[in-house]
Amino acid sequence: MPFKNALTSYRNLIGSALTLFVVLLGATTHLDAKPFIFYRGVVHAASFAPPGSPAGVIPQGGLFSIFGKEIGPAEAAQVTAFPLGAELAGVGLTVTQDDTVVDAIPVFVRAGQVNVIMPSDAPLGEVSIRVTFNGETSNPVRVTVVAHGPGIFTANQFGIGPGIVQNFIAADNRPTNSNRVTAQRGQLVTIWLTGLGAIEGADNQAPTVGTLPYEVEVFFGGVKATQIDYAGRAPCCSAVDQVNALIPLETPTGCFVSLTVRVNGAVSNTVTMAIGEDPAACADPHNPFSETLVSGGKQGNVVLLRQEFLDETVGARPFEHTLDVFSAQFTDYPGGPFAFNPNNSLPPPGSCTSYTFQGDILEDATVAATASGALTAGSIAVTTPAGVVQATAIPPAMTLYAALLGHTIDIVDFPTVPLKLEPGGATVTANGGDVGAFEADVTITAPVTWTNRAALDSINRANGVRFEWQGEAQVILAGMSTEMASNSSGVFLCVASPGATSFDVPDYALTNLPRSRFTRAQTRAYLLLLSMPPNQPTEFEADGLDYGGAVVIHAQMLGTVVR
Repeated sequence: MPFKNALTSYRNLIGSALTLFVVLLGATTHLDAKPFIFYRGVVHAASFAPPGSPAGVIPQGGLFSIFGKEIGPAEAAQVTAFPLGAELAGVGLTVTQDDTVVDAIPVFVRAGQVNVIMPSDAPLGEVSIRVTFNGETSNPVRVTVVAHGPGIFTANQFGIGPGIVQNFIAADNRPTNSNRVTAQRGQLVTIWLTGLGAIEGADNQAPTVGTLPYEVEVFFGGVKATQIDYAGRAPCCSAVDQVNALIPLETPTGCFVSLTVRVNGAVSNTVTMAIGEDPAACADPHNPFSETLVSGGKQGNVVLLRQEFLDETVGARPFEHTLDVFSAQFTDYPGGPFAFNPNNSLPPPGSCTSYTFQGDILEDATVAATASGALTAGSIAVTTPAGVVQATAIPPAMTLYAALLGHTIDIVDFPTVPLKLEPGGATVTANGGDVGAFEADVTITAPVTWTNRAALDSINRANGVRFEWQGEAQVILAGMSTEMASNSSGVFLCVASPGATSFDVPDYALTNLPRSRFTRAQTRAYLLLLSMPPNQPTEFEADGLDYGGAVVIHAQMLGTVVR
């Protein structure tokens, strides 16, 4: 929840993987029946990282997906037995680099989507991919083939959120990990992924069981596994990998513990899994906003945000301003074993998570989350010692409420407004809608001091990044980078442990941030330090709400260069 309000308000998109990418890739209608691959229509089959982004590559011996029009039969077909062929239901694919041409292996085909194995002997580097269906050949699409590109499969098929992980209890008892069936520290789990790397045998034959000769690392909530029993192809399926690893005893617990795999330096998407003391439902005592998300219920999020922005990367004159804003949202969550929303699904204290999104995270990024209902709260007012401001319901749904309380931006036709979120008290009142009338009182305290802020105007992904601060508060660290050329954004988010005054973000959490380019028109990158009073969120009650929480966030935002 704090992450959303500190960065931007963005839309959620729910649907199948096919629906998602038809929207994201800007599909257009073609009048002829010739196979057509959509622009940016070739993606990793597990991570779905945007093409052109650091993780938007296709690994040798891994699965990838192609989205388009008329690239397969109207009725879906999939492979059922070995050996696999170079053609399936009239669909064939070629991978070309200069004079080298190899056949890719289709395993699932239909008119709008083809799932394919990239051969282990495919040439590395930039290649051209074409689909042939019933004798007609598609347009070529260029992608980058790499030796290793691990991607963990997710329950929602979007590449973020709960991963496909099995808790090992016995050989015949391996339930899928979820917020209803947690794993415990010291337990063996199986992680399902693709992209560990090439094999020596043929990709169209049943895989040979055996650990592949690569350096595989697994990080559970930032803690590196010291015992990996297996890392290779799953016996059932070509191009599908499994990693069997023991959860370290020092791993933090929670409903959304981060899970990342690194292979020979290549970093996977980060997914989540539930780890707890109890094999039943998970618990997030550090994050009261997760309970109704996981269990189902109606929740109200009320946020007062001061954002101090400094960017010296845009020219000779630094861009510096302060904003005081209010936002509130009231949501009916259905719950479920794989419920997930990046705004509420925070990692446990002392750990990080990361995401890769299509689009600009500050403008138009589409972020996948569990479908939920929106609720109204009527008219909302924010009262501070400096006066009363009426919030506005944002169209079209009119269920997100926002107000600009004050700002120091000095530009033509946008006069400054006195800031209002100084230390003291504030009250938010609503006269009721779907949610009953309520009054929420919050205390505004002095923020922490970001002591090494000036030193972070440039960061090297390979070295990680260290945040340092002084003061008492709950602290969340975040960073983001957007690249216009690939229309992609990378984000990391870390929750500091109570009482901490520094945090080291690991290198693998930064790997999938797009690198800064030469001009501001090509990339934007920021680091954030968010602090909240130790006793917040402040709970409030309203008819029709299972949980209501109000929080004051002080966000210090710094423009940076990602190398």
